[in-house]
Amino acid sequence: ARAEKLQTTCTKAQERADAAASEADASQKRAVAAEAETARALAAAEDAKRAVAAARTAAASGASVEVASLHAQVTSLEEELEERDVELGAVKKTVSEAEDEIATLLARLAAAEAAAAAAVAPAETSMVTEASTAELEAELEAGAWVVGTLDADVLFDPAVDPWARLLGSRAHGSLLDGVNPAILPKDPSRN
Repeated sequence: ARAEKLQTTCTKAQERADAAASEADASQKRAVAAEAETARALAAAEDAKRAVAAARTAAASGASVEVASLHAQVTSLEEELEERDVELGAVKKTVSEAEDEIATLLARLAAAEAAAAAAVAPAETSMVTEASTAELEAELEAGAWVVGTLDADVLFDPAVDPWARLLGSRAHGSLLDGVNPAILPKDPSRN
């Protein structure tokens, strides 16, 4: 039950992390769009400044009304630029907060997964160990295993195949004397 609860917690944390990542992506896209809009506003402001400079030159020849209009446009564009900068700052803050939340959720997810694995592993190991021990003891009592000693020289000598030695001919003696050879596999991995 604890492992299921931890798994549910992990799943919820992953879903929240995914949602936060999606929000971060959307915020990042808004930030990129705001930066592009800011660049356009900057370019327009520069154009307006050049126009103002040109208008000032023209004002000397009597175009003061146009200069005032251009000056108003420049002021408006500068105010718009300031608003875009504020918006961009807010979007960047949202992205940063989303990234922090993602990191927190991922850390919690990793901790929950580790706790779930720790809760499940001892129970599985205990069951396997108890079953394996009982099974081996029953097989030994039934005579399903041949117990004997093996010379370490034979076991570790690369020139001697210990399985072949165990299955050796009856003339030379074998640890498996008395075992029906028809039931013994030639390949030890099939034993």
